[in-house]
Amino acid sequence: MSPEASIPVAIIGGGIAGCSAAIALQRAGRPVLVLEGAPEAVAPIGETLPSAAKPLLRELGVWDAFNEDGHLPSAGTVSLWGGPEPVITDAIVDPHGGGWQVDRRRLGGLLRRSVVEAGGRLLERAVLESAERADGGWRLRASRGTGDEGVVAGLVIDASGRRSAFARMAGASRQYADNLACRHARFGGAGASDDRDSRTWVEAVEGGWWYSARVPGDTRVVAFLTDGDLMPESMAEAAGFVGRLSETRGIRRLVEDHRLDLLDGPHTTAARSSRLL
Repeated sequence: MSPEASIPVAIIGGGIAGCSAAIALQRAGRPVLVLEGAPEAVAPIGETLPSAAKPLLRELGVWDAFNEDGHLPSAGTVSLWGGPEPVITDAIVDPHGGGWQVDRRRLGGLLRRSVVEAGGRLLERAVLESAERADGGWRLRASRGTGDEGVVAGLVIDASGRRSAFARMAGASRQYADNLACRHARFGGAGASDDRDSRTWVEAVEGGWWYSARVPGDTRVVAFLTDGDLMPESMAEAAGFVGRLSETRGIRRLVEDHRLDLLDGPHTTAARSSRLL
């Protein structure tokens, strides 16, 4: 790509949101360029994709590929919240047939390939370095391992997540509504193949709440969420994290009954609600 190449739409961020927008625009006849961004230092947590995504995946033309990509059907949800008995919502009552426990990196890879298959351009590991007004659009420059890339875009979509890479360069600021933080880890091991509970679990405890989901690869994600100033320092270490987990009722049993060991983490990530101004 030449330093002054032009494109109708540039999308900053090659995650699920950015690639979904790119596929939809490309199929609608609006050529796009996606700047993927830097690789994630820590694997995405892994989470439940609700069944309402099914018609959207069909509309994007990726449903068949997604359905064959090894994501786990979710059997529903279990909530231990505000009472001693769990509240169970079975996927059988879902009009779309239930959601999935997804491998975020696998899903992201599928969507990035689909961008290219739809005719869009994808610059891997391209990190936005500058953005300035130019000719009714924006002149963007991104750095890559192979050198810098430049482009003039008529429209820019910022899908870089909390980094807000383009929005900040354009003068926006982020306003936070809370101080929510998440500390998460992955569990697995010898008994992981016996773990067949594909439901999403949430459990309230004093000072916060826990979340757990079984994800592809015979691993289970376990996460604790609370305000950042309430997050116990001890939970930054494996022993402290596992110790706090042992105080739960339902999620503790998921780990103990299947003889799961901590494989990775704990890691801490921001989970604050915010908006751009």
